[in-house]
Amino acid sequence: MNMVTAGVALVSAAALPAAAASGTIRVGARLGEAGSEPWAFGGAYAGAVVGTGLVYLGSRTKSEAGVPFYVAGMLAIPAGAVVGYNLGTGRGVGRNLAGRFEPPGLTFTSVVRDDHAVEYGVEVQLAGLRF
Repeated sequence: MNMVTAGVALVSAAALPAAAASGTIRVGARLGEAGSEPWAFGGAYAGAVVGTGLVYLGSRTKSEAGVPFYVAGMLAIPAGAVVGYNLGTGRGVGRNLAGRFEPPGLTFTSVVRDDHAVEYGVEVQLAGLRF
């Protein structure tokens, strides 16, 4: 790796999470959300760390099996910004993380198929997290 490539990588590592967090904050403000700006930045930089790990795992594969790791790695930064923005203490849902969890749930379902047969099922929610 030469100095120019290293410089571009360093600038990108600093600027991309900041841009993702800034975009998340602006979209949240336009939608009237009350998210946390510092947590958006923290989430974006945490997503950069996770994304780097995912891209590294993808590079360790020798075939097309690494492509999902590259895609998930690229999406980790904006996803981290959104999760951080929504989980920050500024949200009106609750001031602490424990207030955001929903209890487990069980729902019985039925679906009528085209041939008029009825198919029954069960939906199980082990946990829920409200933003």
